[in-house]
Amino acid sequence: MESSEKVCNRKIIILFTMIMLDYFLTYIGINMLGCIGESNQLLVKMFEMSFMKSLIIRLIQASVIVLLSWIIYKYGNKYFNDYMTFGIGINTVVMILHIIWITIYLIN
Repeated sequence: MESSEKVCNRKIIILFTMIMLDYFLTYIGINMLGCIGESNQLLVKMFEMSFMKSLIIRLIQASVIVLLSWIIYKYGNKYFNDYMTFGIGINTVVMILHIIWITIYLIN
């Protein structure tokens, strides 16, 4: 049986990966293919910036989420699974939306 710390680390890595994959797919869809828009109004300006500036911002955002995830695990362990289920669940919905637009783009 895996230790709870390994499970924690795996969940945090999955969440970080999903956040960054969302960034790359959104950047490609908006700035390279021009076939989607950003639905999160807080992030619209980020995708108007250069790739490097927006990448640095997204890495900082994702790093803060990783840090908060680790803090919740270490100091509020009873909430960690709910927090991660919510975060990974929301990002799973976002990944499904990316799969849909990529499929539509490829078909057209």
